[in-house]
Amino acid sequence: MNWISKTRGIAILAVLMIHVNTPLLYESQSSVWWLGHIFDSLSRLAVPLFLMISGALLLHKEEPVGFYIEKRAAKIFIPFIVWSVIYFICKLSGEFNVKLFIQQFLSGKIYYHLWYFYILIPLYIFIPFLRRFVKYIPSSYIIIYALISSGVSTINDVIGIYGLNMQVFSNPFSVGVSYLLLGYIIARREYELKYYQLYGAVSFLIILLGTYLITAWRGTLSQVFYDALGLPVLMYAVMVFYLCKKCLNGSTPTYKGQFLEYIGKYSFGIYLIHPLLLTLMTKFPTFSISASTGSPYIMMPVTFVVVLSCSLLFIIPLSKIPILKRIT
Repeated sequence: MNWISKTRGIAILAVLMIHVNTPLLYESQSSVWWLGHIFDSLSRLAVPLFLMISGALLLHKEEPVGFYIEKRAAKIFIPFIVWSVIYFICKLSGEFNVKLFIQQFLSGKIYYHLWYFYILIPLYIFIPFLRRFVKYIPSSYIIIYALISSGVSTINDVIGIYGLNMQVFSNPFSVGVSYLLLGYIIARREYELKYYQLYGAVSFLIILLGTYLITAWRGTLSQVFYDALGLPVLMYAVMVFYLCKKCLNGSTPTYKGQFLEYIGKYSFGIYLIHPLLLTLMTKFPTFSISASTGSPYIMMPVTFVVVLSCSLLFIIPLSKIPILKRIT
C-alpha cells in the first residue's frame, strides 16, 4: 500500500499549511483573509488523514498486547515527553519549574501542536480492544457511527455560538475512533464509496462558506467548521483519503509520488519540529519570515517552503543518529 506513505506526505504538508497560514486569518484586509481561509479550509483534513492512516496500518494486525504497548510507547510516548520538555524550555522566562511543567503537561498547554498527542495516545491504548471485533463490524455500521459521532460534535460546535453545549453527548475520543475505523475499512476492505467526488466537494464548500458566513456574522474568526472532529471535515477528509487510495496506488513511480513518499517518511519529525522553527523565524526582526510579512501572496508560499526545507534539514540528520532517531 504505497499510497499510504504518499497520503502521509499530503497530511504533513496540510499541517504545515495550517500553521504557516494562521496569521492571515486575522488580517482585516478581505482579500488576504480569503487567501488564508481558502488554503486553511483545504488543509483541515490533516489530522483526520493521520488518524485514518493509523487505523489502516494498525487495526488489521495480530500481535501480543504487551509487544504492541511497548512498541507504541517507544514510538509515541517517549517523543511526546521529550518534545514537551523542549517546548516548555523554549518558552521559559526563568528557571525550569517542575510543578508548572507537570501542570501544563497534564492540561495540554505546553505548545499548541502537541494537542494531537492527547487524542492519539488514548486511541492507541484502545486499539488492542478494537482489533478483537473490528473484522466483524459491517462497513455500513461504521459509517453510521462516524456520521452520528461527528454530527453530534458539529451540533455542539454550532450551539456553542449561543453559549450552549451538550458535551455529555460529544466526545473527541468517539470521533477519533470513527477515523480509525474508517481508515481500516477504506484501506483493508473492497468497499466502494459512490459519488465520493461530489460529497468531498460539497463538504469542502460547507467548510469554506460556513466559516465565512459565521465569521462575517460574528465579526470575528469562527472555527466551528474547521473542527477536525466535525461532520464537514470528516466527510471531506474521508473522501480525500478514498481518492488517495484510488489515484496514488500506482506502481509506476512519478516525481510527485516520490516527493510525497519522501516527505511522508519524515512526517513525524517534521510535525514535532516545525512550530519551533516558525517561532524562531519571527524572533529576528531583520530576517523575520512569516506569511504576514510583506506581500502574503509571496510570503505565504515562501514561508511554507522555508519551514519545510529547514524541518527536513534538522530531522534527516537526527534520524540517522541511533539515540536521537527515537524522538523523530
